[in-house]
Amino acid sequence: MELLLVLLLAVTCSPAMADVVSYSFAAVGGGRAASNGLVVATNSSILSPATFLFDAQLFPVFNESDGFLLLADTLQLWRAAAAGMPPALDASFNTTFTFLSSAVAFVVLLDSFPPLASHRGVSAPTDGGAMTTTNPNATSSLATVEVGTVNSYGRRSPNVGLNVTVSANRTAAPHGLTVWIEYSAVEHHLWVYVAAAGEARPAKSVIDLPLNLPGRRITQRAFVGFFAGTVRDAVLGIRDWNLTVDRFPGDGRRRGEDVDEQVKKGTPPSRWLVALLAVLGAVAAVVTVASVVVCYMVSRRRALETERIRQYTKYYFPAGGRPGSN
Repeated sequence: MELLLVLLLAVTCSPAMADVVSYSFAAVGGGRAASNGLVVATNSSILSPATFLFDAQLFPVFNESDGFLLLADTLQLWRAAAAGMPPALDASFNTTFTFLSSAVAFVVLLDSFPPLASHRGVSAPTDGGAMTTTNPNATSSLATVEVGTVNSYGRRSPNVGLNVTVSANRTAAPHGLTVWIEYSAVEHHLWVYVAAAGEARPAKSVIDLPLNLPGRRITQRAFVGFFAGTVRDAVLGIRDWNLTVDRFPGDGRRRGEDVDEQVKKGTPPSRWLVALLAVLGAVAAVVTVASVVVCYMVSRRRALETERIRQYTKYYFPAGGRPGSN
């Protein structure tokens, strides 16, 4: 019996153009949407999908934890060539989103989740923990933008991927910011634009710098999404996230195929991917694991009771027959 988990973001994945893969996420306020398109990864758990985040009674710690909100499916960002040669293909991407919290980071990770219970943890994007700024920062009247790498994979894979952290000036933008991030694989260049929510993209970018994404030690396929000091801020605070990535020839998708179907195909058969607290061993970990077991057992018991009632009704009240005739 599967443990049913749902997300607080409604996802619409459209066919898009012949040479790109496009994702579009819109906020649904306080409602719940049954979609497998996103996954949450914190320092203590990996939830796919992410309903535990929003059950304050069962798992209040998740509402206070920092971590990642990611696409459940990895994206192919480059393709290897012969040994010793530069990448044969490199994908450009464009993304835009509006956020309401004080700071959020758009991230490109590896093809695996950051390890649970790592000593480095998953720290706030601007405190030098999980996120490291390696390029010059830029500040506008609306926000400070930092471009760096991700340290959440620990000593074995330090300083990998891409981290674009935007810290808002809440006085200048009380209703949130809209961010545009554009990466050109042809020019190996990154641009970041920032405007107050509801305004058009400005002509001048806040960040304009050379960037070779495959050279930042990312895997050919990678998880893409957001990091926030509180994961709930990322989920509840991000609006109108659109992402478009170049599609490589022969990537397995038919022309015009709905991305949502690919997300479903890429989702493991067992949907309750809850790799909880593998190393922590604290009392809180025991309580969390016990809560998951209880939640699962309640779901299982309800399913058995429903099946028992169905069989009882079928036996004693058969359609057009005597009890026990079926």
